Amino acid sequence: PPSMEFTFVENTSRWTAALRSIESQKSEGCRLIHDPLSKYFSNDHLQVFKACMGVELTEEDVDRVVHEYGSQGKASLTPDQCKLAVLVDRLAVRSIWIDTCILDAARQKGRPCQVVSLGAGLCSRPWRLPAVDMGHIHYFEIDTKSVLGYKKNIIQHEKAQMTCAEYSCVTADVCDVHSWAIQLLEAGFNPRHRTVWVAEGLSGYLTVEANVKVIHQIRLMSSPGSQAIYTFNGVSDKLTNSHKLCTDEPADFIVHHLGGFARGRQTSLFNEASRHGRATYMEITSRVEEADRAKYSKACNAAGNTRKAGNYWLVRAEILPSPVLTYEDIESPFLYTLKNEFFSRHQHDQSEMKHDSLRMAIRNTFLHCDGLCMAPAFV
Repeated sequence: PPSMEFTFVENTSRWTAALRSIESQKSEGCRLIHDPLSKYFSNDHLQVFKACMGVELTEEDVDRVVHEYGSQGKASLTPDQCKLAVLVDRLAVRSIWIDTCILDAARQKGRPCQVVSLGAGLCSRPWRLPAVDMGHIHYFEIDTKSVLGYKKNIIQHEKAQMTCAEYSCVTADVCDVHSWAIQLLEAGFNPRHRTVWVAEGLSGYLTVEANVKVIHQIRLMSSPGSQAIYTFNGVSDKLTNSHKLCTDEPADFIVHHLGGFARGRQTSLFNEASRHGRATYMEITSRVEEADRAKYSKACNAAGNTRKAGNYWLVRAEILPSPVLTYEDIESPFLYTLKNEFFSRHQHDQSEMKHDSLRMAIRNTFLHCDGLCMAPAFV
C-alpha cells in the first residue's frame, strides 16, 4: 500500500514498528516478541531510522544487530549499531511488559474483559497475541484517521487474521475525550466489563492538562478491576523536544488523577531489561571499541539518553470502587447530558442544591440508566 503523510508524532509509530521488525528477525530463543506485520507497517525501515535517529544505517548494520548482538550479546558493534541495538532492546522490553499485562487480565476469570488502546499507532496486538487468550476479547484502538487508515490498508493487503474476538477502531484525537468516549460506546464498549486501558508511548506527547483529561475519562468509563497501563519518560529520559510530560513519579500521578480510587505500581525499564538479560546503556557502550566510545557517548548525550534505561517508567494501576462522584465528574463534558437529564427529571434549582446532595442524587439516578458509561464504577 502507498505511504501516507504522517505528522512527526504519528511517524513515531513507524519508528517503533521498525524496531519491532528487527526484534522479530531474531531467532526464536532470543527474541522477546514476534511481530510479522511490523515490517509492513514500517515500510522502508532504513529511511525511518534516518528520519527518527538521524543516522545512516545499512542492511549490514541491521543484520549485525539481529544475528550477532541478538544471539551472542558480545559482538563489537559500531556506535550507530550500538544505538540501534539499545533502541531495539528498549522497545522489545516495553512491548513484552505490556503484552504480559494484557494477557494477565485476559486470563482472569469472572466478568468479561475488553482492551482499549489509546493512541494505538501501528500496534499489532489484535493480530499477534495468542488467540487462546484473546479469543474472547473485544479490542478497541483509538488514533487519527491517517494512522488507522494506513494500518487498515496494510492489514487488508496482507490478509492478516485477528486473534481477538472483535476489533473496533475509533478515529479521534486522543485529547478529544468526549468524541472517542461516545464512539467507543457506539462501537460496543461495555462499561460493566473490566477494561485494560493501554497508553503505550503516549503520555510524553500530551501536555499535563491533556493527560489529566484522558485519565479522568478513563475513571468515568471504568468499572472496578479495570487497569490503566501506561509508559512514562522520566525527567532524565526526555528524548525529543516533542516530549511535554516527563516525571519520575508516574504511579502517583495516575492514582491522583483517578481520584485516589486506584492502586498503582511502577517499575523501570532498566529493571525489566535486566530480567530479560537485555542491554542497558552502560553495558552496551562497554562493548564498543575504545576509540568509538567518545563518539557514541556524544551521540547519546545529544539524544538526551545519558543514563541507563532506569528513567523510563512502566506503570500498572488497578481501578478500585469509588463511593461517590466528585464535583469535577459532574462538570465533565461527558456527564453534561446526564446532569441535564437529572434536573429535567427532578425539576430542582441547580443554584440551590448543595454539591453533596447533587453528587448522591446523580449517582442514584445514574444507577438506573442503562447504556451510560459510568455506573459500574460507583456501585
